[in-house]
Amino acid sequence: METDVTVTYKNNKYYGAGIYDDARGLAVVISIAAVLNKFNIELDASLMIGATVGEEGPGNLRGAKYFFKTHPEVDAFISVDIDAPNEVIYRATGSLRYIYTFNGSGGHSYSDFGRPSAVHAAARAITHIANLTPPTNPKTTFNVGVMNGGTIPTAIAEEAMIYVDMRSIDANALTLLHSQITNLVAQAVDEENEHWSMTDSPFAINVMSELKGDRPAGSQSDTAIPVLAAMNAARSLGLTPRLSEPASTDINAPLSIGVPAIAIGGGGKAYDEHSTNESFDPTDSHLGPQRVLLTVLTLLGIKGVTTATLTKR
Repeated sequence: METDVTVTYKNNKYYGAGIYDDARGLAVVISIAAVLNKFNIELDASLMIGATVGEEGPGNLRGAKYFFKTHPEVDAFISVDIDAPNEVIYRATGSLRYIYTFNGSGGHSYSDFGRPSAVHAAARAITHIANLTPPTNPKTTFNVGVMNGGTIPTAIAEEAMIYVDMRSIDANALTLLHSQITNLVAQAVDEENEHWSMTDSPFAINVMSELKGDRPAGSQSDTAIPVLAAMNAARSLGLTPRLSEPASTDINAPLSIGVPAIAIGGGGKAYDEHSTNESFDPTDSHLGPQRVLLTVLTLLGIKGVTTATLTKR
């Protein structure tokens, strides 16, 4: 809340935290509503226009998840999230983020030497995790992004934690990776306790896990109706359509439950996203809203002019 979101204009660029991601997406969907109303365009099927919250990081897609929990009747979903007006994101990278916290009794590094250390157990866990070789197809990744614990060099650490990020486009591969890492963490705790013969001792190390993020994976064919509609809309504007690599966006939520979904660009060019120096170059930015509108009209049809290409699920 304390972030300064004042917008400034310099050298044909607008500067401000969040000026593109995703203030641009909001501007685009508002413009779509304005055009439909101004020209009295009556669609052949129903359209819902809205904005979500909590898409990023700790937000854990809570807005999109809630929307689909309360609107199971929706047949397709479009997210305006990226900048390039010719790209189509149609696959969703899922992620799980866990904090593993190791706890023990601690003690003096000299007089209590021989007691298990929470930091040593965490280090053993990281070593085991680092030696994993996940599948490359589907692409599956892991990262121990944060480790901390202990207090001073002369104290056996009472507590330590590691923060692990796991990702895959395949839900089963992600589940398997999580199981492997959890087992390796438990193995590390056992090894630390057994090393000092403290397995059944009150000084033994234990570990707890806490889920910090759950973004479901999802995929669909590149010939799904919304994908084709967005590709053709780009072509009609003289653009060369391109299928993007999987990403983590609001479309994770619908794709994970079988609802066709795409993320497409709002036009213009974004720089330094997620920073307080984020900026937006509006050159040719009209192509984003035009492409979104054409995609919507293709999917839903115009009453008395065209029929909807989107089918009921």
